[in-house]
Order: sequence, then structure tokens, then C-alpha cells
Amino acid sequence: MLLLGVSPVEIGQQLGIPERTVYLWRSQLSPAKYAEVCSKKEHFDELLETYLAVALRSLVSLAQVTGEREYILEQPADSLYLLHGTMADKVVLRLYARHRAGELAAAGDAEAGAVNSDA
Repeated sequence: MLLLGVSPVEIGQQLGIPERTVYLWRSQLSPAKYAEVCSKKEHFDELLETYLAVALRSLVSLAQVTGEREYILEQPADSLYLLHGTMADKVVLRLYARHRAGELAAAGDAEAGAVNSDA
């Protein structure tokens, strides 16, 4: 989990072990290996950010087209129901992901503050 970039606090919570144990494990990774993992995670984060931006632009375009009166009048009711239900689900999932990312960032900031105050 450390190699995937999961925070020591979160690992400790998920595995039910003290976070100090996880920090100890992390300290046993060679600096080169840890740097390699971090760079891969940053690359993955970059790719994910790009994908999400493109996907959101696509959803905006889709919402604009499917919101046009002419389009709506041409579609059968069951197709509109399915389309708008799917779009609403995607919006809710993305809002939840955004909210969760904010929570994780806040937890990471709190963790960094706790680690700095322990030093």
C-alpha cells in the first residue's frame, strides 16, 4: 500500500495497526525506491487529472446537446429517462469524488502537522 502512495495514517486505519509501525516500514524503503514510487504516483496523478478533465468536457458537451429542446422532442421518453438518469449518476459520483478528495487532502494536511509536531 505504501508503494501505491497510500498515506501511513490511512494504512494504519485500514489494517488496524499503529501508524508509527507504518512509518517504520516506510523508513525501511531505500530512498531510491521511495523516490521511484513517488514519481510513478505523480505520473499516474497527472494522467488521471487529464482523463478527468477530458471526460468532464465531454459530459458538458453531452449535457448541452441533450438539453436542447429539439433533441429532447426527437427522443423517446424511455431513452431520455435512461440518458438523464445516467448523467445524473455521473454528476453525483464526480461530486462525491471531489468531496472525498478534499477530505483526504485535509486529513493529509492534519497528518503532516501532527508528524511535524511530534518531531
